[in-house]
Amino acid sequence: MYLFTVLSDPLDIEFLASDPGDFVRSGDRDFREVKLDPNAFLFLGFYDWLRTATGDVVGVQLIFHHGRDHVREVLRSACVGGFDGPHFFRLLFVDGVEIDEDRSVDQEFSTSRCYRACDETVALVFEASELAESDIRRLARRSSR
Repeated sequence: MYLFTVLSDPLDIEFLASDPGDFVRSGDRDFREVKLDPNAFLFLGFYDWLRTATGDVVGVQLIFHHGRDHVREVLRSACVGGFDGPHFFRLLFVDGVEIDEDRSVDQEFSTSRCYRACDETVALVFEASELAESDIRRLARRSSR
């Protein structure tokens, strides 16, 4: 299971059954993976699911691997989410919640990818196989589709 999030206001969240690879069709947009080398998989870094005190997943924090400056600039261009220093990107799926930092330390090293459409819309993919079914159902209901 993969969480695909279009960085728009509001966020558009959907779950994909399989690894999307280089290309994702979402709504009326075609997204291509942002890469440094067109022939190589790009490891963005590890990520933590951001959780509340009750353990509900309400966002994700991506900790960039070295050498991902281009991807950071693509994410900055989306004007959604926020940077905490040069290597930490936080994206909240739910507004107005308090993050429990002690519960938000998954350190997932699974798939994380950045995509961009021709209209410059940016999206992220995170492998979500570790999420509880209740989190998947709750986040899927937030989709604008």
